Amino acid sequence: MRLQRVLASALFFLIASAPLARAADDAGTATLTNAQGLYAQAAYEQALALLEQLDPKTSASLAEGQAIWRYRALCLIALGRSADAESAIEEMVRVDPGADVDEELPPRLQGLVKDVRARVVRDVVRQGYERGRDLYGRSEHAAAAAEFERVIALLDDRTLSLTKDPSFADVRLLADGFLRLAKAAPPANPTAPISGPGPTPAASSDPAFVPPVPIRQDFPPFSRSASSGFMARNEGDLDVDVSADGRVVNARIVSSIHPVYDLILAAAAKTWRYEPARRFGEPVPYTKRVHVVLQVK
Repeated sequence: MRLQRVLASALFFLIASAPLARAADDAGTATLTNAQGLYAQAAYEQALALLEQLDPKTSASLAEGQAIWRYRALCLIALGRSADAESAIEEMVRVDPGADVDEELPPRLQGLVKDVRARVVRDVVRQGYERGRDLYGRSEHAAAAAEFERVIALLDDRTLSLTKDPSFADVRLLADGFLRLAKAAPPANPTAPISGPGPTPAASSDPAFVPPVPIRQDFPPFSRSASSGFMARNEGDLDVDVSADGRVVNARIVSSIHPVYDLILAAAAKTWRYEPARRFGEPVPYTKRVHVVLQVK
């Protein structure tokens, strides 16, 4: 009986709270609508007071949240508070940096949005790339791929002209390389450690020693469109620490192939698999050196 009373109470709470949640959403929409009406009547102080009661981050939809930021900026501009208006626009852009500038906005606000977007999106791209790289390093490949796709979409947005900025050329190449790796990465093995101490090299001169044999050693693809920073032939060396179960637990560039490609290659190497090295028939850890030749045709 006691369990039934607990379940009944919980069910009552869920049923009772649902209308309250809907009412809160409806109240937020009503407040935004009222603020828009006050703005149309040039009652900017009153409209701003209503808008400041709303949290764009918890609004019912992205469109509603963006509308709150937009009307805050409009009110602030009308009140001569340009710096505060710019801060509101910056928040709006950070939430949805890929959104086009609304042509129905007043010309002054359109210009301000374009200026802020051009400035903020550079930080968004760099932070997105770093976040994607960190996610990839933690083997969260789906989340990493989503970040890199977002970064690439912004870099390819012609209205932002980021591709004309030489400082973003390498970011585009890296994001594309990591995106390919993230999409091709095998599912993570939750029972296997992601990293560990480097293996102790086995002596390759030992007659009882057999070096590791590649099972999967795929080199990351190279985009022809991004080859401007490469020579016709690029080569270097990579050391991979192969564990006794054939996993690569660490990878490091010994001699650079290219500063950009090095990062992609080292990340890709951690997905390689080998038949482990053996001594007297027993698997042993081994540090294998891989010579890499990258040719641009």
